[in-house]
Amino acid sequence: MQDSFYSCPSLNPCPDKPNCVSTLDEPNSRKMPAIKYSRPLEDTKAILVDLLESIPGCEVVVAKEGYVKAVFTSRIFRFKDDVEFLFDDREKILNFKSSSRLGYYDFGVNRNRMENITKQLEIRFEEPK
Repeated sequence: MQDSFYSCPSLNPCPDKPNCVSTLDEPNSRKMPAIKYSRPLEDTKAILVDLLESIPGCEVVVAKEGYVKAVFTSRIFRFKDDVEFLFDDREKILNFKSSSRLGYYDFGVNRNRMENITKQLEIRFEEPK
């Protein structure tokens, strides 16, 4: 994992294409609910990074306080998708954005990925500390 030039983490809105999902997007087909958590920020971030590093084709490229960025590479065509997580520790919610770098339509890949990550995080958040 490497730190990069991302100095002020925020999540930009999804582009006007169906190959992106976000918790912070305007209510539309790209909007997804944020992930709730109750553990301390550092514990929650460690759980997230551990989960991401266990997913084939995923590389965590930034993990700093309150922000995590990962790149997912598809197996066959080597397409890259950017997934960003932004912690709101005051509200205890994890916002995210998952977006394809190329193309227009992603056949639901980003939504499916984030639904699966959300389910896995919810399971891990319930495990004893």
